[in-house]
Amino acid sequence: GKGETQEERDFNKSSPFQPEPGRYHLHIAFNCPWCHRVTLIRSILGLQQSITMDVAFPNRTLEDDPVEAGRWEFNPSRIASLTGNPLPECTLETATGKNLRLAKEVYELQGVNET
Repeated sequence: GKGETQEERDFNKSSPFQPEPGRYHLHIAFNCPWCHRVTLIRSILGLQQSITMDVAFPNRTLEDDPVEAGRWEFNPSRIASLTGNPLPECTLETATGKNLRLAKEVYELQGVNET
């Protein structure tokens, strides 16, 4: 890409982990500094078409949640307390094809005991 040295271009081409469409998917929340950095780099490198992304609501589930309080939720219709409106950047979970609501469920589907 622009501004890369020949060595960087050669390294990027030789990587076995190329950002091909369908290979990588991000589950992020914009209020997480690590997630925010990842999305910035994804944009800077122009990888929006190669690396897809789901965005969780920036607040965790409430005490009255039917599954569990304090979990990251993919719920674009959830109402933000500050604005009284849904947040347009929030999405449904799409990577698994199961439209899972909680990030915890994504981990469990992969056999990971996320706490």
